[in-house]
Amino acid sequence: MKILAIDPSKRNSGWAVIDAVRWTRLASGGQSFQHIHDYAEIGQAFEGWLLGMCRKHRVDVLAIERPPMRGASTYLLFGLVWTAHRVGHHLGLRRMETGPSELKKWAAGKGDADKSEMVTAARKAFPGHEPADHDEADALLIAAWAATVIRSEAEKKRRAA
Repeated sequence: MKILAIDPSKRNSGWAVIDAVRWTRLASGGQSFQHIHDYAEIGQAFEGWLLGMCRKHRVDVLAIERPPMRGASTYLLFGLVWTAHRVGHHLGLRRMETGPSELKKWAAGKGDADKSEMVTAARKAFPGHEPADHDEADALLIAAWAATVIRSEAEKKRRAA
């Protein structure tokens, strides 16, 4: 099962693709949209990029980080999250969503972990890979979180059977 995780942003959307069964990082990086200034054009570019990523990597699950409820770009970021859900729905993918504090607590043990703590957590989750920046690290952790939730759900089903 392949998971594509995204940390939506205009500046640098972090992304990661992992194999959830083997707990292996397949690809990860960042995608910038900061050269585009019109929100509608950013949304259109994001949609095309995300659709291409889902198809290229043949993913089964799309895991998305919700934006914080503050900041100048909140309006845009919620639009990108909505677009991600629409793309995932169109492709028949399972969609999962986590919030920044929830992810930080899961990955680093506290809901207010800073960027360096999240990069350290990503290094621990995927030994041998050095994230290029905190956006990629967040995406790796979003993917790991989603894989953990899916495994937990499967274990609960096994026990109930």
